[in-house]
Amino acid sequence: MIESHTSVFKWRDVITHIILQWLRWYLRQIMFLTNLFGLATSRIPKDDSSFTAFFATSSATQQKLSLRYVEVENYRIRYLVAGEGEPVILVHGLSGSTRWWIRNVPRLAQYYRVYLVDLPGFGTMRRFRRRFALEKASSWLLAWMETIGVEQAHFLGHSMGGHICMRLAASRPDVVSRLVLVSPAAIPHVRSVFGYFVPLLIALRTLKPAFFLILSFDAIRAGPFMLLRATRELIAQDLRDEMKALNTPTLLVWGENDTLVPLSLGQILRDEIANSRLLILKKAGHVSMFDQPDEFNEAVLAFLRGETVGK
Repeated sequence: MIESHTSVFKWRDVITHIILQWLRWYLRQIMFLTNLFGLATSRIPKDDSSFTAFFATSSATQQKLSLRYVEVENYRIRYLVAGEGEPVILVHGLSGSTRWWIRNVPRLAQYYRVYLVDLPGFGTMRRFRRRFALEKASSWLLAWMETIGVEQAHFLGHSMGGHICMRLAASRPDVVSRLVLVSPAAIPHVRSVFGYFVPLLIALRTLKPAFFLILSFDAIRAGPFMLLRATRELIAQDLRDEMKALNTPTLLVWGENDTLVPLSLGQILRDEIANSRLLILKKAGHVSMFDQPDEFNEAVLAFLRGETVGK
């Protein structure tokens, strides 16, 4: 019986690997055809320098987005800074990068000092020498904060980034002022990586074209093995204990059409996390900060000012 179950898991791993390779090939073809027929918009940044150029031309703010370097745990890290004021740290999700916040940084930077950094294994950190470990990501983020001299900040975390921010707030509440969790992956709702693909494919069908290009580029950079490893760790970790320890003012933001992390989980988190409220954005999916940036930005700014947002 044990051998039979082991065989099933091995076959699932093989099928999952094949699907990941196919997705990577598919995304490459989309990127190729998009460039071939001139469909790619020049306003979608493909690296940090073009992200900076995009930000500089934004009508929302005249603040400068600067690229900086720092050494953390003997590894050179690139990060971005914009604006002045209380620090706000943006943490991207699985397969993501700092570019996922492109529609939010200009507005937030009008009132706050915004920091963006790629997590180990993703974006500009895709060649991180050490094996990705989700449970250590919050301590890595804390080490980065200490190195750049940020003692306390507001945190915005999306999906896996929300998971990491929750861990950080639970273990070190003294460094987190306010917490915005965008569809945080805190409670596993699928049993295997294989079961994750159906909602993923549904989500891909509903993505805005502009964001699909960003996602494709970042997924190709991360590679199938990193995505598989991170997904496995994410769906194996339940943060219910961390939820009980949280007392930081928390805003939960959910897209009503989120298939990857269903809205029903947001309602559970609101009930489990003390001092939390839930904001549901209509006509938005898993990346609600990109789908409905204006409503998202104004809600976040109001929440950071101490106003009541959500229910």
